[in-house]
Amino acid sequence: MIDISTAALPAAVADYFARTTGGDPQDPVELFAATATVTDEGHTYQGREAIATWMSKTGGEFTFTVTPVKTEHDAMTTTVVNRLEGNFPGGIVDLRYRFTLTPSQDAIQDLLIAP
Repeated sequence: MIDISTAALPAAVADYFARTTGGDPQDPVELFAATATVTDEGHTYQGREAIATWMSKTGGEFTFTVTPVKTEHDAMTTTVVNRLEGNFPGGIVDLRYRFTLTPSQDAIQDLLIAP
């Protein structure tokens, strides 16, 4: 389970981590805008259906733990740096999850995951 101070994160970002690493039974795809994009491992997924497919593939492929390292904020984005440790090639990696929210701040418009 990820231990991030949710007070320091926009609600949509905190909810994303709660739903993807904390065992929250709610579907994390609901947090994305209908036209949202996710870019991960050089591939871009657009729209909730494509994002749901990406999540189903990445969620069960490997077993790993997620530890937050730091958060960064600016006017447009929130970045959470996480350390992943598990049974994937290399066994450990720090990844930046850069979120851009909709203007109303209630949904994720873009998510870029990169080292």
